[in-house]
Amino acid sequence: MATDIVRLLGTLSLSDEPIEKLEELKTVLFAVHPSVLENHIGNLSFQQLFTFLETENGNQLELCCDILARLLTALGPSGVLRNFYAELSNGLSHKATCVQCLCLQQLQLVGEDTQALEELVRQDDILHQIIRLIGSESLDVSSKANMVISCLGQNSTGLSALFTTTLLQTLQQVMDRNETVRFRVYELLVKICRVSVVALEYTHQSGMLQQLLNEVHKDDILLQLNCIELLSDLAMSEHCLVFLDQQGIISKLDEMIASVESDPMAGLLLPGLIKFFGGMARFHPKEVCSEKSLFMNTVLDNTRNPAMTSMAIQTLGFIGSTPEGKVALDKWDGKLLSSVSDIGAVIKSGTTELKINALQAAERLLTLRVEDQTTELLMLTEKWFKHLGHEPLRALLEIVQQPFTDLRCAAYQVFTAMASQQWAQECMIKFPGLTEFLLDRLTEATKEGKDAKYELIKTLAESPFAANSFGNPFYVKLKAYCVQGPYFLRAHAEVAMEGE
Repeated sequence: MATDIVRLLGTLSLSDEPIEKLEELKTVLFAVHPSVLENHIGNLSFQQLFTFLETENGNQLELCCDILARLLTALGPSGVLRNFYAELSNGLSHKATCVQCLCLQQLQLVGEDTQALEELVRQDDILHQIIRLIGSESLDVSSKANMVISCLGQNSTGLSALFTTTLLQTLQQVMDRNETVRFRVYELLVKICRVSVVALEYTHQSGMLQQLLNEVHKDDILLQLNCIELLSDLAMSEHCLVFLDQQGIISKLDEMIASVESDPMAGLLLPGLIKFFGGMARFHPKEVCSEKSLFMNTVLDNTRNPAMTSMAIQTLGFIGSTPEGKVALDKWDGKLLSSVSDIGAVIKSGTTELKINALQAAERLLTLRVEDQTTELLMLTEKWFKHLGHEPLRALLEIVQQPFTDLRCAAYQVFTAMASQQWAQECMIKFPGLTEFLLDRLTEATKEGKDAKYELIKTLAESPFAANSFGNPFYVKLKAYCVQGPYFLRAHAEVAMEGE
């Protein structure tokens, strides 16, 4: 294998028409498993391949990039930076985006490797190049450059290198190009802030995070819309949420919800605002559900609003995914039960996409781990299940019998969410035909369906109440199903009859 690659690399340098040789080299390389290639890469000299990137022939460029990607990845991050630093630097300024992407992909691998990252942060000039590429007209190039720089924010060494004065100046210059690029940088900053309190402090001290916060106060609805989306992502980390509260941003967003009724344009911001406060409720369900009554009323009032149904029911599911969230939601009693009924109506007659969203919301609302199963919470999940509509078990069973894998799997997940709760098991045993359906392996033909059904069976079998709820004969069959695994197929003996 190694001798074939060495031979092809040697003839490549002498070839007048490299395309054919490059195709042959690619075929050999891709026929070798990457682990095998790693063992031989030290004996290969392929620096001359970079010279074949100096062409305007698209086919040649693509072949070279594919080959180099295979070889450089096998060489490893430290080896790439040590042996091909100059080539990577030249590639970042290449006219062809495929070459820029090749170099950025390799630099991302460098950034993800702790040892290689130590070397990268000392290469100030190449870091400036990468930052400038965040402003590239190519989305592929800009997103890859964004990923490389975000890798720096994952540890203290990268953070201290990234937030030096000179690199910050380059980053600010990139931000000043236009609004689109500015928000790309904001997206990068949000990723970094969420890593740790230290990363948040670095970003805040740079002044760039404040620029993002200032965007929410502007009168431009589209700017506010993009800003709220990023703030929602930022609020997914507890330390960032505390920071936003200290900066008065949460109060400002609260005011925006209040202005929706009086300002028609502000209605465009509503999905983003709901996402923000829904994310906030992940950490503080009690406070959000009790203190943000305007937000809660907005969510509960929109579960039957066609334009907002998906967002509203997903938010309720998100809040109710934890025991604390369930208790907090229950305080809204009648209004919440009305919204749960709306979720059930969507499960029964919504579009496919809405049905999946509603099933996922129902799964989160009904999920209750055995260790969390207090009498209060069990009564609560049973009450919500019954408010999903008339005969909700029948509705779920009808969905798992439809020929749509994504829908079936979502319905199985609702069954699984209930399966460890004794009240749900008692409902299942009483429902005609359900236990027979559960044990019938022929109902599923796809891997996804088999896996989803197996999770349900496994949850039932591991429940401490299953033997008592279903009786020993059925319980033994559940255990056998688990032991046999999701893909077991029973062999059927065939008897040849005389005359056949």
